Amino acid sequence: MARVVHVSARAYGRQPGSANKYHAKRTTVDGQAFDSHREAQRYQLLKVQQTLGEIRDLTVHPVFPLVVNNRAVGRFTLDFSYRDRRGRLHVEDVKAKPTMTEAYRLRKRVFEALYDLTVEEIL
Repeated sequence: MARVVHVSARAYGRQPGSANKYHAKRTTVDGQAFDSHREAQRYQLLKVQQTLGEIRDLTVHPVFPLVVNNRAVGRFTLDFSYRDRRGRLHVEDVKAKPTMTEAYRLRKRVFEALYDLTVEEIL
């Protein structure tokens, strides 16, 4: 069974006592840091699916550059990417309503247009 550890703000380079603005509790599983307990739980489920052979190539926090007209305009970091049995690439972001900011929605639209992928939002 994976070991779940809640991590202090200091471990993330933040001042002790500075709370996450969305009240999420940073969590570490298998040495991998996650922004919330829900994201860590999703990781554990995906690891089980990978062990069972349902998915492969699980990547945590993949970063995709956003390049428009040969100019880097930003990057989009998702929570997970993996391939299903047919080899199709899936990308996921664990979200709560408050984290669906306008900036997030814009980056998501640009990402989906550039990569012809749909971000699967895990609510």
